[in-house]
Amino acid sequence: MVLASVAMMTFHAAATEVAGLIQTSTTWNTAGSPYTVTGSVTVAEGATLTIQPGVTVQFGQYQGLWVAGRIEAVGTTASPIVFTGTTAARNWWRGIQLTGAGGAQLEWCEVAHAGYWDGVGVLAAG
Repeated sequence: MVLASVAMMTFHAAATEVAGLIQTSTTWNTAGSPYTVTGSVTVAEGATLTIQPGVTVQFGQYQGLWVAGRIEAVGTTASPIVFTGTTAARNWWRGIQLTGAGGAQLEWCEVAHAGYWDGVGVLAAG
């Protein structure tokens, strides 16, 4: 009888760190997921941030996503898009805020652990 030893290895994708101003249309895809927001992100007027199904976006404490342009985050039942904190604590990150003429299409998205400051996960103001 031959006994074989099999080692179990777990591989974790390296996070893509993001912060600052998005001035041109940009896509966040599963190859770069998870995206870790280390400083608040603003989508400028005239720019679109497209987030593909299955992407996870993790926000550092007190960080947020401001949209003066457009965000297109259309997940699926099998591959939802997740917006969450880097820590699973209530009110950890700010939330997604649409400002001025900012627009959004959010489908099959989960927003968790948001609400710092404004008490909401997604806010349309202006």
